[in-house]
Amino acid sequence: MKLAYNSLVAVALAATSFFTVGCIDETSPNDIATAEQLSSNAKATEALLWAMPAYLSTYDMLDRKAHYDYGMGTMMHIRDVMGEEYVVTAHSYDWYSQWENNQQLGRDYIVT
Repeated sequence: MKLAYNSLVAVALAATSFFTVGCIDETSPNDIATAEQLSSNAKATEALLWAMPAYLSTYDMLDRKAHYDYGMGTMMHIRDVMGEEYVVTAHSYDWYSQWENNQQLGRDYIVT
C-alpha cells in the first residue's frame, strides 16, 4: 500500500511539473531595428527615416539651458553664421554673436 501511495505521489508530482513548466518564450529586442528587419519591411525603413528629424530637434542638446539650444537646427544655424552665409543686421539681442564675431569660443566659454 505504501509503495502504491509513493508511486501515486511521484506520478502526481511528475505530471504537475510536466504541465506547469513550459518552454521559455524567446523575444527579440524591441528597442532597436536589425538589418534583417529593415530589409524585410519597407515601412520600417520609412518610419526610421522619418524619425531622424524628430530625434535631432530636441531641446537642450548642448546641456546648457540656453535660448539658442533647440537641437540640430541651431548647430546648422551656427555654421551658417560662422561661414558668413547668414547676415545678421543690428539686433537688440543676438544669441549667435559669439560665433559671428569668433569671440568667446575658448575652453572657458560657450562650447559647441
